Amino acid sequence: MKKLISNAAIIGLPLAALIMSGCGPSVKTYDSNCNDAANGAIVATKVAGDLSDMNAMAAAWDGAQCTSVMLYPQKTVGTNDQAVNEMMAGAKGVKASVKALYNDSKVSLMVYWNDNDESFQGMTSDKYSDGFAVQFAQNSSDASKLPYIGMGSDKRPVIIYLQKTTKATFEPNGKGDHAMQRADQSVEKFNQSTVDGVQTDELKKFHESVTALGDKDYQKAFIAEGFRSTTEIREAKTSFDASMTHAGEKYMAVLTRDIKDSYLDLSSGEFPVALAVWDGKKANRDGQKWLSGWVAVELGKKDGKLVQSITEVPKGDVVAGKALAVENCAACHLFDDQVSAAPGMAPNLSEIGGQATSAYIRESMVNPSAVVVPGYNRNAHPNFAWYELAGNKRVSTMPAYDWLAPEQQDNLIAYFKTLK
Repeated sequence: MKKLISNAAIIGLPLAALIMSGCGPSVKTYDSNCNDAANGAIVATKVAGDLSDMNAMAAAWDGAQCTSVMLYPQKTVGTNDQAVNEMMAGAKGVKASVKALYNDSKVSLMVYWNDNDESFQGMTSDKYSDGFAVQFAQNSSDASKLPYIGMGSDKRPVIIYLQKTTKATFEPNGKGDHAMQRADQSVEKFNQSTVDGVQTDELKKFHESVTALGDKDYQKAFIAEGFRSTTEIREAKTSFDASMTHAGEKYMAVLTRDIKDSYLDLSSGEFPVALAVWDGKKANRDGQKWLSGWVAVELGKKDGKLVQSITEVPKGDVVAGKALAVENCAACHLFDDQVSAAPGMAPNLSEIGGQATSAYIRESMVNPSAVVVPGYNRNAHPNFAWYELAGNKRVSTMPAYDWLAPEQQDNLIAYFKTLK
């Protein structure tokens, strides 16, 4: 079902009043014999047919090239939930397989990955949904300055499309139906009453009215330009469609969107995407998820500059780079076998190699204020503030390491790229 962008929520997997049920017929399976995105791009296959109602069953996927993309646990910013922190601390990477199709007006991505069972948001606070998201950089003309994955960065917006496993979302549903958030016991005369001499079940009628108001397909789009800036796109200026289907031990998710609209122009034929998946069984929600780095998508043969930048292999010495990291970074950052820093003192770099390009790591060293991650709880940990305010601009408390020789920078980047 095609759906115009609408509704209001916050990015990630926010808590909401939900009612869920299982979904999905059995679907075809796809082998895992894929090209490695670490060495190239997701190459889309052009088709003549309509892509408006794409799903995992479509025959067009059979002829599309498969590319494997690794997603790593997101640990940069922690959470106040100790249980999920411990669960994610030992989590391993997830390999997803990706296919892409396009025609003159639309592009469609299919992502499939292993997940043993479906998880749905429960009425209690310890039940969470599975989900997936695809993120696009609004401007990728300078491949060395791509946005921060997950939330974008100052003057580097991202567009994010999110799909969750849920049957019906009752608020927010874009209709202002706050009155429907009542508990059964608050419904007057919910046992039996008489209308025009006929007995009715008030509670049953109430449940039916709520069900009719529910949004049965949780898919949303957001624009973000850094932490705390995420805003849902509500105007009907563009359209997209997303779906998730569980079959056996695998999810198959599809996103289809216009090649060009008022928010995003992919007509150059070469653009970056980042992928995210949430596992509700592992209490994933919001920033607790698996996240890939930027991966290039090509619609037809291109000059390859974006692919070259994203897949750049560091030239430095890994051993020398680790020595530099221990000497200069371990007092504040957690990474590898370095655990002396206080948790939350600075971004956790344990998965930096799987989620950041070489260009991003270099920029973060020499100009740390280019992208500022705010910290997981600034008020609770005032001594660990990750930034200061200069007017309205956030300035990182990390000193610039632009004094390092280019060779030393290369060594550090080479080491950090091994952390995944």
